[in-house]
Amino acid sequence: METRERRETVSYVLDNFSHLLTDDERAAVECVTFTMGGDTRTYAVMRSGGEASGHILALLANGQQALRFACADKLLVLHKELIFANACPSCGKLLRTPRARQCLKCGHSWHQSTAA
Repeated sequence: METRERRETVSYVLDNFSHLLTDDERAAVECVTFTMGGDTRTYAVMRSGGEASGHILALLANGQQALRFACADKLLVLHKELIFANACPSCGKLLRTPRARQCLKCGHSWHQSTAA
């Protein structure tokens, strides 16, 4: 089982640096997946509409969460020089975006403390 901190890191990386993924990986990460009734097959629908193609479904073979974790790990390894963690100087928690200047966890704000 993955920790909450790990899930937050994966979300941070994918929310802010998904442009570094391949088109297929990005499409698969953004798919909406579901199962219908007693059917054991997983269906994937593209956010733009329509069903996902076979190669997108292949990326989702182990589930969307596994794909999200794998893609985030890949980005952290291949693009470590481009990905930086923006942490709160007060509590140390990961912020929502790389340019955020207010912590949603502890409320600390440093909007005026540095030049934009």
